[in-house]
Amino acid sequence: MVSVVVPCRNEAGFIGRCLDSLLENDHPPKEILVVDGESQDGTRDILQRYEREYPRLRVLNNTGIITSKALNKGIQEARGEYIMIAGAHSVFPKNYIRGLLDYLDKLEAAGVGGRMITRANASPAGHSIARVLSNPIGVGNAVFRLRYHKPVAVDTIPYGIYRREVFRIAGSYDERLVRNQDIEFSKRVLRLVGKLYLIPAVSCDYHFKGKYRFLAESSFRNGLWNILAIYITRRLSSISFRHLVPLLFLISLLILAALSVWFSPVFIWPLLFVATAYVVLITITAFRINQRSTSFWHILWSFVVLHFSYGWGSLLGLFHLGKLVKSR
Repeated sequence: MVSVVVPCRNEAGFIGRCLDSLLENDHPPKEILVVDGESQDGTRDILQRYEREYPRLRVLNNTGIITSKALNKGIQEARGEYIMIAGAHSVFPKNYIRGLLDYLDKLEAAGVGGRMITRANASPAGHSIARVLSNPIGVGNAVFRLRYHKPVAVDTIPYGIYRREVFRIAGSYDERLVRNQDIEFSKRVLRLVGKLYLIPAVSCDYHFKGKYRFLAESSFRNGLWNILAIYITRRLSSISFRHLVPLLFLISLLILAALSVWFSPVFIWPLLFVATAYVVLITITAFRINQRSTSFWHILWSFVVLHFSYGWGSLLGLFHLGKLVKSR
């Protein structure tokens, strides 16, 4: 009944664990469709071994490379009554599929997804990044990353299960979006089909590469494509307010700094107030969430990298908008 679609590209270090966890579920999927974006790190060899060993696992080639095209190709090939979206960097517990299906019927939802627990490497930096990515000061009201105790209606879900008819009504993933296609799709589902629910009783592990470089690159691209998504889809509702907060914070600092230099030194005071308030906020949070496996300074730096990378990405997105408008 359930077709699982797994987009991947260059995931040799993770894809095996992901597929093993799906194959071992106590509600075995009818089929697992791994859509590979022409990997060059040995991922394809691993996938071919799984395909030979498990008849219900199929490997599809995604010449379009990007995730949205992989998802659409997998959904088009899927034969199940229900479709689950999975991530190659995630490991799913045995009750994941069955648990979500139970709630999908019980809540009469358009889609349901489990809580995503961020894991990183065993270093203090890795653990600290994982803590920041699971904290409201780091990710706002991204409920799927936070701790809740009962099902809650949300604006997007990770690795959710949907009835096939949801894609017929809401349409496919927008292939113009290189990133954040899941957020835009969720907004369409909410508008055209029905509610999405997070099920905290069901969770999966998301393995993030615990290095600041990857955190900065990921945050920058998310910030960039959230802004571009608004222009491409012509809908401000393609994203949520939390996605704009880093941009607004960065713009406020830049404007106050410019005013203090070019107009009056008096603007240095509101600039210092905003900057100090931010430092105090992340410092208090770092003290509060610090654990034996983490580091106060690593947590502090993780907040800074996350927020400013995201903000710079969004700011660059605004400049890209001008180029896009002129090119039309």
